[in-house]
Amino acid sequence: RIDHTNNAFDEEMKSKEIYEKESDSVYREQYQLSQDYVVLTNNIKTISTYYLLGSDELKQMEDIRNAIDASAEARTLFDNYAHSNVPQLYSVLVEKMRDLQKATTSARASYDAFMTYLKSLKENTNKAYASIQRDYQLVKEKEEAVRSLHVASLSERYAPRFESVHQQIDALWDLLQARPINVKAMMNQLHDLETQSDVLFQEVDQVKTSLEKAEAAIVAANRFRMLGSAEEQTVHQAEVLFQNGSFAEAEEAANRVIAAHKE
Repeated sequence: RIDHTNNAFDEEMKSKEIYEKESDSVYREQYQLSQDYVVLTNNIKTISTYYLLGSDELKQMEDIRNAIDASAEARTLFDNYAHSNVPQLYSVLVEKMRDLQKATTSARASYDAFMTYLKSLKENTNKAYASIQRDYQLVKEKEEAVRSLHVASLSERYAPRFESVHQQIDALWDLLQARPINVKAMMNQLHDLETQSDVLFQEVDQVKTSLEKAEAAIVAANRFRMLGSAEEQTVHQAEVLFQNGSFAEAEEAANRVIAAHKE
């Protein structure tokens, strides 16, 4: 019985130490969260004029409010025990403090997740603006690169795809000019633009390289075209393939002539 009493006393002393060490910070955390939420509620109307907040976001706001209300109730209960006219066991106070801490931590997690989402709205909008600037510059450069190759079939092949990228850029720009900005729709449009433009720009670079290799092979094969009708026919075939934009096939045909006359 004495041992049990001593153990209980030791536990109370430990609880007293925990209470005195942590209670102020637990109070501050819950108070700070409440203040942060007040700032959010004061700013959310302004935010919603810039970015479209739909039912999902409103539900998140409601969940945060409910979580903060729960932490406020836990604080009130903790206050009632901590400032009771009837002395309370420190173990009981620590238990109520932990309840408050748990409720505050849960509410803070919901609040922080929502604030991260709000921050992402601006970040993604800035990303879209940057993508427009990048892709507009690149599409002009790639159009000029194709024109400079002086292959009519190539220009005809890529003209509709360049026009499509221009249309994607215009569509994204229109979404960015709307108020509030529908960030979800904007991100879908940005994804479509980046997917289409990245493939197109990479393909143009590859075609340019393929053209240069085919051109070099045809120039080299021309040295042999007067040696016979077979050579003349194959080099001519390579030139036709080249003009049709079939650069890999043109290079292959020219290389056949070159290979036939290697020493």
